[in-house]
Amino acid sequence: MTRMIQRLRLAAGGLLMAGLVACGGGGGGSTPESAAQPAQTGQAVDLSTTNIFPLHQGDAWVYDVTESESTTTNAITRTVITGPDAVGEATLREVDQDTINDTVYRVSAGGVSILDPFGGEDMFPGMKTALPSFMAYPASSYTVGVPRTANAAGSLGRDWDNDGLDDNFKGSVTQTFRGMETIDVLGTARQVAHFTEVTVVTLTSSAIKDPNTGALQTITVTFTEENYFAPDIGLVRARRSAERTDGYGVWAPYTLNLRAATVGGVSYATATAGLDRDSIQVVASRFSKSAGALETVKVSTVDAANKPLYVMESHTNNGIDSVQLSRISASETDVLVQYAAPASKYEGTLNDTITLKVCYDSACKAEVKNSPIKIQSSYLVTSDPVEEVGVAALSVLRRTGLTHNVVDARYSQALNAIVMVSSWPANALYVYDTATRTEKTLALNKLPVALALSPNGQEAAVGHDALVTWVDLTTLSADASPNVKLLNLSTKAFDLVLDGYRHVHVTPAADQWVSLHSIDVDTNTESLVGWLLYAGAHAKLNTAVSAIYTADNGLSPSDIARWNLDKGTASYVGDSRYHGDYAMCGNLWMSDDGGTIYTACGNAFKASATAAQDMLYTGALPLSTGTYGWKIMSLSQTSAVNEIALIEADNYQCLIIPTAACYNHLNLYTSDFMQLKNKFSLAPLAVAGRSYGQRGTAVFHGADGKGLFLISRLEGVPDPASEFYISVIR
Repeated sequence: MTRMIQRLRLAAGGLLMAGLVACGGGGGGSTPESAAQPAQTGQAVDLSTTNIFPLHQGDAWVYDVTESESTTTNAITRTVITGPDAVGEATLREVDQDTINDTVYRVSAGGVSILDPFGGEDMFPGMKTALPSFMAYPASSYTVGVPRTANAAGSLGRDWDNDGLDDNFKGSVTQTFRGMETIDVLGTARQVAHFTEVTVVTLTSSAIKDPNTGALQTITVTFTEENYFAPDIGLVRARRSAERTDGYGVWAPYTLNLRAATVGGVSYATATAGLDRDSIQVVASRFSKSAGALETVKVSTVDAANKPLYVMESHTNNGIDSVQLSRISASETDVLVQYAAPASKYEGTLNDTITLKVCYDSACKAEVKNSPIKIQSSYLVTSDPVEEVGVAALSVLRRTGLTHNVVDARYSQALNAIVMVSSWPANALYVYDTATRTEKTLALNKLPVALALSPNGQEAAVGHDALVTWVDLTTLSADASPNVKLLNLSTKAFDLVLDGYRHVHVTPAADQWVSLHSIDVDTNTESLVGWLLYAGAHAKLNTAVSAIYTADNGLSPSDIARWNLDKGTASYVGDSRYHGDYAMCGNLWMSDDGGTIYTACGNAFKASATAAQDMLYTGALPLSTGTYGWKIMSLSQTSAVNEIALIEADNYQCLIIPTAACYNHLNLYTSDFMQLKNKFSLAPLAVAGRSYGQRGTAVFHGADGKGLFLISRLEGVPDPASEFYISVIR
């Protein structure tokens, strides 16, 4: 027997109205019975060994609910939550959506009794006093068709009509064993015990009278249940209904059919759910401009009763933006996990948990055996660089890793080689033959800071702190000692040029207004020229007009200046006529014919032996635009193919506050009109599974404009042997 009365609510006002709500309610599909073979009335049946009413803690049942012939998604669960204890008492909890009803049973040698069969303890304690228990399932034999009845009457123990007097009731509980029948239980034909249970309660007001008869108002509510119990499983089917004598609040009949059960550790038709993966790992850079990743996890549901299951989800929101469920078939549901845009998150690992409840009903009040199941999410937001959106990535013919770093580099057309100086793994000078891809090496005595080549490309000068190393590159071989000279320098070099008269001219790195230092290679004598050079200035040789041009750094506005050369002797001429009209940005390069000076901000100026024409503005290379502009890092020009090639970098992200969003481009222009032909991004490169930003450091045209070479470095790569590369672009 189940507990018949869950709540009793009474109200006075005009006519007496009483509401009796029994356990259970709406929804589900009905299951037709198979042919029944009832026993004959009066026949005695011994059920003492059939275990039709198992009652041990942990036993649980799930029922589909059908109201009339409708199909809904409701489910009812019944669970033994305590006991039996030392006196044999056990509590069975029935959950119908948001309604919870606990019923206490007592197991004894005589059978199973239900305590407080009217269920009036909470609202009408007099009902429990009048009938504290009823032997629902005796241990002895049952007689088919013979009712067993318990009657009770008395005070409700409460004044429900507010007249100051307690009101009264009378009631009866009747059980009739209908015999053993064969019905379908979870797809298997089983013998079940069929019981009819009727509870009748009549409430009598102590004050409200019938206006027609003058008698005290009464109302009777009748509850009827047809219950079917299978041995070792318990209740497998129930039909429930209720009605009142006044026709008000009739409780529509509904049916419970067992969907799944776990009794005594044995599972019957249990539904399960599984995942195609129980974890998600997502990695994204916060410098990516794309939306967050979308990941899909598939939930597969299996129900032995061959009925649909339902999935509900909840999740934390550290890295996850949203989760959507999409049912793709009766047994499969996709979990669509949308992650937040990486740009909206800080660097680090964001962990989330997605909890999936798989249930027998759409309200998810009755979960399947292994529910809930969880998906662990790990969202690693890095500061790794990402490929720039909207700019085609540079494609190279060949990329060669260098075994050393590159402090400075120049191209020698005479040798068809890239000359470089390095500080790792040792202080050295390298000559890289672009045809054979082989290197010649010369050890250096000090840390190199700058490199210059002679106009014929056969000599090199390396600047150090208080030293210049001069090298005849044509004598650099493994078979003989090269022609090398160490030249005295009374300052720390920042930049230098090597003219065609065997003189080295050095711009100092320290102090403010300083002199240009010139050294005669043959005599190793140093002379200081002028004092209007700002320390840290870059310098370039222009043989076409026999001059050195310098670009100062650390001054605002920056400027360029000219120094004449007379067979190796330098003399200061003056700076440009512009003072902040055109940005110079601290570096400069010469065209191959010596007629144009290109500055790091893209502004170009004429180089001329005529003072009135010298350093005259002639136009600007169109660089990329940004909040703080872009700056040229290296430039090469050749008249042979009418082309300017340059590396530009985002001034803010690369130079002012360097970040992983430092983008570099290789741009190609026409020489004559400085029109942009192509722009390519230097995309990040992967080393050992991690992405590193590629920074262009130098670009060179080959001899006669043939070939185009790029030196680049990877920002932040932990292995210095993987840091620098020479790429052949064409």
